[in-house]
Amino acid sequence: MDMLEYLPSQIKEIYINKDLQKNKNDSLIKIAQKNRIRITALGKADLDKKTGKSNHQGIAADINDFQYEDYGSLLNTNHRFYLILDHIEDPHNLGAIIRTANFFGVGGIIIPKDRAVGVTPTVIKTSSGAAMTIPIYRVSNIGNAINDLKKNNVWIVGADISADKEVSEIDIENLDIALVIGSEGKGLTKSIKNQCDFLVSIAKTGKVESLNASVAAGILMYKLSE
Repeated sequence: MDMLEYLPSQIKEIYINKDLQKNKNDSLIKIAQKNRIRITALGKADLDKKTGKSNHQGIAADINDFQYEDYGSLLNTNHRFYLILDHIEDPHNLGAIIRTANFFGVGGIIIPKDRAVGVTPTVIKTSSGAAMTIPIYRVSNIGNAINDLKKNNVWIVGADISADKEVSEIDIENLDIALVIGSEGKGLTKSIKNQCDFLVSIAKTGKVESLNASVAAGILMYKLSE
């Protein structure tokens, strides 16, 4: 996935290290020209200053703020699989989760406005552009969002390391579902856990007690989308 293919409407300007070989950026330049995006060539020192870092790989972009989907449109979709993130704080975790959600055809992702990371340039980069291809809703209260989904016959499945049932043990055939993933290290908040129709865990066969939030989310999305 070439991230630039999904970002033209968000990009204001592209900056390229003028010292790089021209053919290295031929495809990028063609996409930028096709979408009438301005390209500026800079020396490495100026590009480092522009980005505030030196690991930009010779290219950077000035983009508009990310536009979240209108929450009111969420319940007007025909998707059967949603994802709710209960205060994910690491942008790399969020980006990885978004990319995996796109892969498994998740219809929409709900994140809270407070005490959680939003969709930042780091998130977009980590998602390899998938953040631009999947509806993401940012809400004031995810508990209220869960209630709205439940009123529309969506069943809520919460990921909980202490749950008695393993994910493959629940019967969700023909059900519309929303998977809830808790924050790194803390898991689901108590109030959100109480709202879940199912609490599920991932079967452990090794000695490691828990998984990274994005890894656990990927496994559960795979199991629930089968």
